Amino acid sequence: MNKMQKAALDYLRDHWDAGMAGSSDAATILGMNVNTLKTRINRNQALVMREQGGDAVKPLMVTGYNLIFNLIQDRMMRYGFSWDTEGKAAFQAHAHAVWVLENVLGGDHKVNAILRLNKHADGEETLHLFEDGDVTDFTSDAALIIPIGTMAVRIAFAMLMRSGDADLLQKLAQAD
Repeated sequence: MNKMQKAALDYLRDHWDAGMAGSSDAATILGMNVNTLKTRINRNQALVMREQGGDAVKPLMVTGYNLIFNLIQDRMMRYGFSWDTEGKAAFQAHAHAVWVLENVLGGDHKVNAILRLNKHADGEETLHLFEDGDVTDFTSDAALIIPIGTMAVRIAFAMLMRSGDADLLQKLAQAD
């Protein structure tokens, strides 16, 4: 892992539960349609920072957690997995977002991690995590594969570059 990757992952980890500068274009960062994100925010299906009254902060602001959760949630909804804000899918998105915090942004920096989602004939949906990215042990067809480690790095880079730190590249060049 190079200094730039480490700095980006550290930045996203440090802003896991704090709003970030430059996050108003979260849809672009996540590869989503802007109107889709707006609709999901209005339906409370997407996470953003909110005022005490429940309205989204203007301009839109998100935390690191919001970005990773919304990324997982968007891909699940986009590819036809069921979604309810209180149920199993929301819990899986939350649990795997926290896993990203602990294992991609921190810990061993498992940037090759992959989430694989299956749909079974009986309607059951399952989510499997391959921490090292080794998918040789796939045991069935996958309906959706999310390279969560790589995508977390991409989001971290995007947010670091939007941080407004004019001396960022100079700091990285001087770091050991």
